[in-house]
Amino acid sequence: MIDLNRFFNNPFTDRAISNTELQKFAEDHLAKLAAANDEGIWDALLTDGSAAYEAYFGGLTDASLRMALQKAATQTMNSRWAEFVKWMTTRGEARVKDRAEKPSAVYTEFFPLGLSEYHSATVPQGQTLVNRAKASAATHAALLGADFKAKVDELADGYLSAREVQMERKGGRADGRGDRDAAKAALQDRLFVNLLTLAMATKDPAKCAIFFDQSLLENPTAAGEPEPDQA
Repeated sequence: MIDLNRFFNNPFTDRAISNTELQKFAEDHLAKLAAANDEGIWDALLTDGSAAYEAYFGGLTDASLRMALQKAATQTMNSRWAEFVKWMTTRGEARVKDRAEKPSAVYTEFFPLGLSEYHSATVPQGQTLVNRAKASAATHAALLGADFKAKVDELADGYLSAREVQMERKGGRADGRGDRDAAKAALQDRLFVNLLTLAMATKDPAKCAIFFDQSLLENPTAAGEPEPDQA
Protein backbone atom coordinates (compact mmCIF):
# COMPACT_ATOMS: atom_id res chain seq x y z
CA MET A 1 0.00 0.00 0.00
CA ILE A 2 1.22 3.51 -0.77
CA ASP A 3 2.30 5.37 2.36
CA LEU A 4 1.46 9.04 1.85
CA ASN A 5 2.50 9.87 5.40
CA ARG A 6 6.17 9.80 4.49
CA PHE A 7 5.75 12.82 2.24
CA PHE A 8 4.75 14.84 5.31
CA ASN A 9 7.93 13.95 7.20
CA ASN A 10 10.98 16.18 6.82
CA PRO A 11 13.95 13.77 6.47
CA PHE A 12 16.46 16.52 7.26
CA THR A 13 15.29 16.79 10.87
CA ASP A 14 16.61 13.29 11.61
CA ARG A 15 18.68 13.57 14.80
CA ALA A 16 21.20 11.11 13.35
CA ILE A 17 22.33 13.79 10.89
CA SER A 18 25.28 15.64 12.37
CA ASN A 19 25.96 19.32 11.77
CA THR A 20 29.01 18.47 9.69
CA GLU A 21 26.94 16.21 7.47
CA LEU A 22 24.16 18.76 7.21
CA GLN A 23 26.65 21.44 6.19
CA LYS A 24 28.35 19.28 3.54
CA PHE A 25 25.02 18.04 2.20
CA ALA A 26 23.50 21.52 2.00
CA GLU A 27 26.50 23.11 0.32
CA ASP A 28 26.76 20.20 -2.14
CA HIS A 29 23.03 20.55 -2.90
CA LEU A 30 23.38 24.27 -3.60
CA ALA A 31 26.37 23.62 -5.87
CA LYS A 32 24.44 20.98 -7.81
CA LEU A 33 21.42 23.27 -8.04
CA ALA A 34 23.60 26.07 -9.37
CA ALA A 35 25.15 23.75 -11.97
CA ALA A 36 21.66 22.83 -13.23
CA ASN A 37 20.45 26.43 -13.30
CA ASP A 38 21.52 27.49 -16.80
CA GLU A 39 18.19 29.14 -17.63
CA GLY A 40 17.62 30.57 -14.15
CA ILE A 41 14.74 28.20 -13.44
CA TRP A 42 16.03 27.49 -9.92
CA ASP A 43 16.92 31.07 -8.96
CA ALA A 44 14.38 31.24 -6.14
CA LEU A 45 15.49 27.90 -4.65
CA LEU A 46 19.13 29.00 -4.82
CA THR A 47 18.49 32.38 -3.26
CA ASP A 48 16.33 31.08 -0.41
CA GLY A 49 18.52 28.02 0.11
CA SER A 50 21.76 29.98 0.34
CA ALA A 51 20.17 32.48 2.74
CA ALA A 52 19.07 29.64 5.04
CA TYR A 53 22.51 28.03 4.80
CA GLU A 54 24.36 31.23 5.66
CA ALA A 55 22.01 32.05 8.52
CA TYR A 56 23.13 28.84 10.23
CA PHE A 57 26.63 28.05 8.98
CA GLY A 58 27.91 31.45 7.84
CA GLY A 59 29.48 32.28 4.47
CA LEU A 60 29.74 29.75 1.68
CA THR A 61 33.28 28.50 1.08
CA ASP A 62 33.03 27.53 -2.60
CA ALA A 63 34.00 30.43 -4.89
CA SER A 64 32.21 29.07 -7.97
CA LEU A 65 29.05 28.59 -5.93
CA ARG A 66 29.25 32.15 -4.64
CA MET A 67 29.52 33.36 -8.24
CA ALA A 68 26.52 31.24 -9.26
CA LEU A 69 24.46 32.62 -6.39
CA GLN A 70 25.43 36.17 -7.29
CA LYS A 71 24.28 35.51 -10.84
CA ALA A 72 21.02 33.99 -9.61
CA ALA A 73 20.40 36.98 -7.33
CA THR A 74 20.95 39.37 -10.23
CA GLN A 75 18.60 37.39 -12.46
CA THR A 76 15.95 37.40 -9.75
CA MET A 77 16.32 41.15 -9.29
CA ASN A 78 16.01 41.72 -13.04
CA SER A 79 12.93 39.49 -13.17
CA ARG A 80 11.26 41.42 -10.33
CA TRP A 81 12.06 44.70 -12.06
CA ALA A 82 10.59 43.46 -15.35
CA GLU A 83 7.39 42.46 -13.54
CA PHE A 84 7.14 45.89 -11.92
CA VAL A 85 7.73 47.75 -15.19
CA LYS A 86 5.31 45.58 -17.16
CA TRP A 87 2.47 46.11 -14.70
CA MET A 88 3.09 49.80 -14.09
CA THR A 89 3.23 50.61 -17.81
CA THR A 90 0.13 48.57 -18.70
CA ARG A 91 -2.52 47.89 -16.04
CA GLY A 92 -1.11 50.38 -13.57
CA GLU A 93 -0.99 53.19 -16.10
CA ALA A 94 -4.47 52.32 -17.32
CA ARG A 95 -5.88 52.59 -13.79
CA VAL A 96 -4.23 55.96 -13.18
CA LYS A 97 -5.46 57.28 -16.53
CA ASP A 98 -8.99 55.99 -15.91
CA ARG A 99 -9.36 57.31 -12.35
CA ALA A 100 -7.26 60.48 -12.49
CA GLU A 101 -7.31 61.18 -16.23
CA LYS A 102 -4.44 62.19 -18.47
CA PRO A 103 -3.10 64.79 -18.21
CA SER A 104 -3.51 65.41 -14.49
CA ALA A 105 -1.34 66.09 -11.47
CA VAL A 106 -1.83 62.54 -10.24
CA TYR A 107 -0.85 61.03 -13.59
CA THR A 108 2.24 63.22 -13.74
CA GLU A 109 3.17 62.13 -10.22
CA PHE A 110 3.43 58.54 -11.42
CA PHE A 111 4.73 59.20 -14.94
CA PRO A 112 6.49 62.61 -15.01
CA LEU A 113 8.61 61.56 -18.00
CA GLY A 114 6.08 59.20 -19.56
CA LEU A 115 6.28 55.42 -19.78
CA SER A 116 9.78 55.54 -21.30
CA GLU A 117 11.20 56.48 -17.90
CA TYR A 118 10.33 53.00 -16.63
CA HIS A 119 11.64 51.19 -19.68
CA SER A 120 14.99 52.98 -19.74
CA ALA A 121 15.74 53.27 -16.01
CA THR A 122 19.11 52.19 -14.62
CA VAL A 123 19.27 50.17 -11.40
CA PRO A 124 19.74 53.24 -9.13
CA GLN A 125 16.95 55.03 -11.01
CA GLY A 126 14.80 51.91 -10.65
CA GLN A 127 14.96 52.11 -6.87
CA THR A 128 13.85 55.75 -7.07
CA LEU A 129 10.95 54.85 -9.34
CA VAL A 130 9.82 52.01 -7.11
CA ASN A 131 9.87 54.15 -3.98
CA ARG A 132 8.08 56.98 -5.79
CA ALA A 133 5.37 54.64 -7.05
CA LYS A 134 4.84 53.22 -3.54
CA ALA A 135 4.55 56.67 -2.01
CA SER A 136 2.17 57.92 -4.70
CA ALA A 137 0.01 54.80 -4.48
CA ALA A 138 -0.32 55.32 -0.74
CA THR A 139 -1.15 59.01 -1.14
CA HIS A 140 -3.85 58.36 -3.73
CA ALA A 141 -5.19 55.03 -2.45
CA ALA A 142 -8.70 56.45 -2.05
CA LEU A 143 -8.78 57.55 -5.68
CA LEU A 144 -6.94 54.65 -7.32
CA GLY A 145 -8.20 51.87 -5.09
CA ALA A 146 -6.84 49.68 -2.29
CA ASP A 147 -6.17 46.90 -4.80
CA PHE A 148 -3.98 49.26 -6.81
CA LYS A 149 -1.94 50.19 -3.73
CA ALA A 150 -1.64 46.53 -2.71
CA LYS A 151 -0.34 45.52 -6.13
CA VAL A 152 2.17 48.36 -6.27
CA ASP A 153 3.39 47.44 -2.78
CA GLU A 154 3.69 43.77 -3.73
CA LEU A 155 5.71 44.45 -6.88
CA ALA A 156 7.81 47.22 -5.35
CA ASP A 157 8.66 45.26 -2.21
CA GLY A 158 9.50 42.21 -4.30
CA TYR A 159 11.97 44.24 -6.33
CA LEU A 160 13.50 46.02 -3.32
CA SER A 161 13.96 42.71 -1.49
CA ALA A 162 15.60 41.11 -4.53
CA ARG A 163 17.82 44.18 -4.94
CA GLU A 164 18.96 43.91 -1.32
CA VAL A 165 19.87 40.24 -1.78
CA GLN A 166 21.70 41.07 -5.02
CA MET A 167 23.74 43.76 -3.27
CA GLU A 168 24.65 41.34 -0.49
CA ARG A 169 25.80 38.77 -3.04
CA LYS A 170 27.74 41.34 -5.03
CA GLY A 171 29.51 42.51 -1.90
CA GLY A 172 30.12 39.01 -0.60
CA ARG A 173 28.31 39.94 2.58
CA ALA A 174 26.39 37.53 4.80
CA ASP A 175 23.74 38.47 7.33
CA GLY A 176 24.08 37.66 11.01
CA ARG A 177 23.23 34.09 11.91
CA GLY A 178 20.56 34.83 14.48
CA ASP A 179 19.07 32.29 16.84
CA ARG A 180 20.78 28.92 16.49
CA ASP A 181 17.80 26.61 16.81
CA ALA A 182 15.57 28.75 14.61
CA ALA A 183 18.31 29.04 11.98
CA LYS A 184 18.84 25.28 11.90
CA ALA A 185 15.11 24.60 11.66
CA ALA A 186 14.83 27.12 8.81
CA LEU A 187 17.64 25.39 6.90
CA GLN A 188 16.08 21.97 7.42
CA ASP A 189 12.73 23.30 6.23
CA ARG A 190 14.32 24.94 3.18
CA LEU A 191 16.04 21.70 2.17
CA PHE A 192 12.69 19.94 2.50
CA VAL A 193 10.95 22.58 0.37
CA ASN A 194 13.67 22.28 -2.27
CA LEU A 195 13.35 18.49 -2.24
CA LEU A 196 9.59 18.57 -2.72
CA THR A 197 9.74 21.34 -5.33
CA LEU A 198 12.37 19.53 -7.40
CA ALA A 199 10.50 16.23 -7.07
CA MET A 200 7.30 17.87 -8.31
CA ALA A 201 9.11 19.62 -11.15
CA THR A 202 10.96 16.55 -12.46
CA LYS A 203 8.68 13.66 -11.38
CA ASP A 204 11.62 11.31 -11.99
CA PRO A 205 13.42 9.58 -9.07
CA ALA A 206 16.43 9.03 -11.32
CA LYS A 207 17.02 12.78 -11.36
CA CYS A 208 17.36 13.04 -7.59
CA ALA A 209 21.13 12.59 -7.89
CA ILE A 210 21.33 15.69 -10.08
CA PHE A 211 20.40 17.79 -7.05
CA PHE A 212 21.23 15.71 -3.95
CA ASP A 213 24.06 13.42 -2.81
CA GLN A 214 22.34 11.20 -0.25
CA SER A 215 25.60 9.48 0.65
CA LEU A 216 26.66 12.63 2.51
CA LEU A 217 23.98 11.87 5.11
CA GLU A 218 24.64 8.16 5.51
CA ASN A 219 27.51 8.21 8.02
CA PRO A 220 26.27 9.95 11.17
CA THR A 221 28.95 11.07 13.61
CA ALA A 222 28.73 10.83 17.35
CA ALA A 223 25.87 12.57 19.08
CA GLY A 224 26.61 15.85 20.75
CA GLU A 225 28.72 17.26 17.91
CA PRO A 226 29.24 21.01 18.55
CA GLU A 227 26.96 23.45 16.79
CA PRO A 228 28.59 25.98 14.42
CA ASP A 229 30.09 29.02 16.10
CA GLN A 230 27.70 31.92 16.35
CA ALA A 231 29.02 35.19 15.00
